[in-house]
Amino acid sequence: MKSTTIKLDKLKKRSLNGHDFKSQDLKLQQQLDANKVAENTVNGLVRQNQKSQQEVDNLRTDFNHLKEAYENETREVEQAKQDIAELRRRLTLMQREKIEMGNRLRSTKIAQELVEERYKDLERRNIAMKQAMTNAVTVGMAK
Repeated sequence: MKSTTIKLDKLKKRSLNGHDFKSQDLKLQQQLDANKVAENTVNGLVRQNQKSQQEVDNLRTDFNHLKEAYENETREVEQAKQDIAELRRRLTLMQREKIEMGNRLRSTKIAQELVEERYKDLERRNIAMKQAMTNAVTVGMAK
């Protein structure tokens, strides 16, 4: 900035020597103004870039935290799926055991019923044989 003021002062001194530098002074002033506007724009963009960079850093941090939380949740869900699969497997085994136990009980009941039926049949035969023997003895004595 100092060098541009010095140049402007030199141009003013030259115009004192009889030369007309007004148009050049005007162009130089316009260029200096344009440079000042550009400098302010660049400074604003630098500040905005720094703010944006901070926001990006914050977003990265948030993203990393969310990513970690997601991975933890995913691991927990996978563990829950494995637990559910294990419980289903156990449940299936228990259902098979229940069915087998029911079959055994039914076959035991059927066997018990058969034994009871045979026992009753034997008792009927025994009673019938005793009656036949009594009848035979009674008929044999009557003769």
